[in-house]
Amino acid sequence: KVINLGKGSCVPLLNVTTHIPLPRPQGEICPPDHLNRAIDFALAQPSVRTIALSGRFQQYQDEASEAKIFTNTPAGHLQGNPAVFFFFFDATLARLAASGKHIVFILDNPDPLFDPKTCIALPALRNHGPVKTPCATDRASIDQRHSGYRTAVRAALRQYPTVQVFDPFEHLCDQDLCWAARGTTILYRDTDHLSLQGSQ
Repeated sequence: KVINLGKGSCVPLLNVTTHIPLPRPQGEICPPDHLNRAIDFALAQPSVRTIALSGRFQQYQDEASEAKIFTNTPAGHLQGNPAVFFFFFDATLARLAASGKHIVFILDNPDPLFDPKTCIALPALRNHGPVKTPCATDRASIDQRHSGYRTAVRAALRQYPTVQVFDPFEHLCDQDLCWAARGTTILYRDTDHLSLQGSQ
């Protein structure tokens, strides 16, 4: 069985608050309580043998991102996304790795940055224009956008050799393209999140 203990717009790290600007004044704020409790729960359950961490991590380690990450813990002197992200990334991995459970870290999806519905021929009343073909994004542009994040995260993960790394690029990209659809199967439900079929 798989239990989702995460929460939308919340990065699965201990003791951090995240803020994502949305089309409303306060944006989306995620305090640390939910994820702290979720990680504590997973670690405390003998029946939970594998813990997988997934999220849109890239936006939180990017200093230029509109999404922000910060902390009110004694490490509150840390300023800026990269410093806060990697301090608590390391702290979270250290605690998980010490538990003896099987820990899996899932790297970010290759984000196509277009609406996958544009790859589908729709009835005239719902037509959004020409069908996008191929339903894919140039691999080089995605690699460039993700290169700093992937290099830094892989370097941090080398301290934890027991943590398994799962790379969606290996399944969603070939040498030239990263695919938002394979045949008639749409792999994304929006510009970043995988569909049910894509996640399988």
